[in-house]
Amino acid sequence: MTEQITGQKNIAMLGDGFYSRVSLGPKAVIDNCRQLMADAVNDILQSPDVDLTTQPFTIADFGAADGGTSLDLIGNTVNQIRTLKPDTSINVVYTDLPGADFGTLFRHVDNQIDGKPGYLHNDEKTHVFCSGLSFYRAILPAGTLHLGFSASAMHYLSSMPATINDHVHAVFASQYEQAEYRAVAREDWQTILLRRSQELASGGRLVMANFCVDDNGYYLGNTGGENMFDNYNILWSGMRDNGIISDGEYRNTAFQQYYKTVEESLAPLKDPKNPVYQSGLTLDSAHTEIVACPFRTSFEQGQLNREQFSRQFVDTHRSWTETTFRAGLDDTRTEAEKQAILDQLYHRFQQLVYASPEGHGKDLLHLYLVAKKER
Repeated sequence: MTEQITGQKNIAMLGDGFYSRVSLGPKAVIDNCRQLMADAVNDILQSPDVDLTTQPFTIADFGAADGGTSLDLIGNTVNQIRTLKPDTSINVVYTDLPGADFGTLFRHVDNQIDGKPGYLHNDEKTHVFCSGLSFYRAILPAGTLHLGFSASAMHYLSSMPATINDHVHAVFASQYEQAEYRAVAREDWQTILLRRSQELASGGRLVMANFCVDDNGYYLGNTGGENMFDNYNILWSGMRDNGIISDGEYRNTAFQQYYKTVEESLAPLKDPKNPVYQSGLTLDSAHTEIVACPFRTSFEQGQLNREQFSRQFVDTHRSWTETTFRAGLDDTRTEAEKQAILDQLYHRFQQLVYASPEGHGKDLLHLYLVAKKER
């Protein structure tokens, strides 16, 4: 199994709280998990296998970024446990890669950003920790995790499978290139689930909202209208054709991602022959859902003008795409040169949207699944 993630410079969110400030869509996806999390808590607390007399109730948020988008969800979950089990100690563990904005995360949790009392307010029995390790590794001791959560993170791969000859994302890769991405993604997904199965206590639950490709062929940024990733490729290749970046830099740029089909995602949890299923981690429930781009919705309702929409729409995916394009640029360039090129890329995207806003939007298609640890 893969022990550590490589090519981490391709995988990071912009810091200083920028990610959470512009990520209204990802927060809406996480908020959609509220009932799934509440049901999971009830199931865990009712399980005869769960004994909280000698250990705390442990929650983990895998791929938490700066913690802002999941703050309400985790807070609601902590409050629910505290209501049902007033004397139980609760551990909350946030995990992400070492380059994550952990400083902002702690300020979110400690309410130093908006100043509003949060789930730690007057609660001395809830404890917050962070881990800067990849979720491809075992992060928590075996059998100590009760409720694992993750949203919009498990599509990141442990390594870059291959270059993509004529595009920047695997959704447009050739059949051969896609096969390479699929093979890595399949092994990665099994690794992730086995790690979580090892960490989960008997009776524990894993609640996840993962990007996917549905039966209609829809995926993030491609639910009708403009295709977000194709527009990125058009703009990036256009900057190559304009001599702003080299052909090598264009070919060196690709997202370290793969969007699994629903069946690819569910297979390890449903197949009795799969090591994940045999480990005791099985499927409890699953459904797909699309969260409409909140910026496009606000624009269509007249709450944003054309300039506001084009800027906010581009900012929301700049927060997680910029590191990929930066990684494609040659190391001989100065940081100032790189930043100027990136600023031009996103300026061009904003101009594209401003000129013809119809059809643009980052609709978020996710597979919402709950897995249970039976032994």
